[in-house]
Amino acid sequence: MDLRQCDTAVSQPADAKFENFDPEGQFQIRDLGVKKATGGAIEARILAAAKPCQGNLGQHRHDVDFQMFYVLKGSATFYFEGTGEVEVTPGSCVNMAAGVVHDMLDHSDDLEFIEIISPAQHGTEWMQPLE
Repeated sequence: MDLRQCDTAVSQPADAKFENFDPEGQFQIRDLGVKKATGGAIEARILAAAKPCQGNLGQHRHDVDFQMFYVLKGSATFYFEGTGEVEVTPGSCVNMAAGVVHDMLDHSDDLEFIEIISPAQHGTEWMQPLE
């Protein structure tokens, strides 16, 4: 899709609906309407901790051209291939190299962040968990 031809999308807090993101129910997700507006070229979503941290997620990578996140609330510790461990707090913005191996090692109970990914539909490859 030519992004100059995308639709306008408005996501209001009053209409916010969080859904389970993962099978364990550790995170919830709120779609911000960008995936539909861009025909799947880009996805923008809010991820929020739904349970206390139960250990790292496991190293993985996404088959994407672009991935970034911006922390709204709480804190987390991530591992990024080539960078190492990074702690993020409100206001932290992370632009991830395409396909970089990463892992969320720990997070606060109130973690919320905006994630923007392109394309919206992508594969994920899981590696062995960190020791």
